[in-house]
Amino acid sequence: MSRKLRVGVVGLGKIAWQIYLPLLSREPSVEIATVFSRTQETRERAKAALGLSHAASSFEEFCGQGLDCAFVLTPKDTRYELVLPLLERGVDVFCEKPMATKISQARAMVETAKRNGRILMFAFNRRYAPVYVRARQVFSDSPPEIAVACKNRPGLEYRATIENTIHMIDLLTWFCGEASEVHAFSQFTDANYEKGIVATIRFKNGSLGTISASRNCGRWDERLSLYGNGITVDVNCPTETLVYRDGELSGFSVIGRDTGFADPKDTLGFAAIVKDFIHCVRTREEPCLSVESVLATHVLLNEILKKAGLPDLSS
Repeated sequence: MSRKLRVGVVGLGKIAWQIYLPLLSREPSVEIATVFSRTQETRERAKAALGLSHAASSFEEFCGQGLDCAFVLTPKDTRYELVLPLLERGVDVFCEKPMATKISQARAMVETAKRNGRILMFAFNRRYAPVYVRARQVFSDSPPEIAVACKNRPGLEYRATIENTIHMIDLLTWFCGEASEVHAFSQFTDANYEKGIVATIRFKNGSLGTISASRNCGRWDERLSLYGNGITVDVNCPTETLVYRDGELSGFSVIGRDTGFADPKDTLGFAAIVKDFIHCVRTREEPCLSVESVLATHVLLNEILKKAGLPDLSS
């Protein structure tokens, strides 16, 4: 049997504890070799909870642990300065989204990964969520003519479009390809804490798309509707994909809405994307989620931000 991959985790916040540390702990082909946080108390907590023999007290020490791959789960404005040195040291990297807070940094990440022959993936887990995978299968031969995406989440958040709405922007690029024209509008008192955004997009293949997102709403809500070729697909994430053809309905359900047994690590695609990353690290295969496609998502994101009058990724 092949040796276990040595994995390191940088950043020990909420997403690490809720999603990635549990997934890595149950993955038989890897071992968590080390973790790093700037806070000693956090490092020691992780070391004890995970039964680790090592927790790095500096990023330089972390990089020197002979890692095969690393998970970078730190805030978005720190990722560039962490991902590049890891890639240059020959470490494959899985990083939370967005890539960075500047397009120039995102491009540098892609170039560095290519130059060093490294696997670089970002956490666009919706592409691995069963409900969206099913929808993509329906439109595998040709893209939808119209795509309507909606993502609402109560409560203001710093640069919410970059942090949260980006999932829907990524889904539209996955389904429809490269954009050719963008119009967008936003609502805000403070442009760093937008209340809502609406964008309309024309894609180079002729597809049309809209995205709406509200942070002044009453409940969490994520939906995608796709139309074309006599087909309608309605995705109610994370529970179901409904496919209509010629007036007939067939449904694909992950789990009943009210049973209470759904695990978001599975239904939102986290488990599948982590498995794919680990597989690619071991086999050196190209990931299904290419860095070029992720960069295209950020280019479209930047254009939407500009047109909506929000701080963009250029400065």
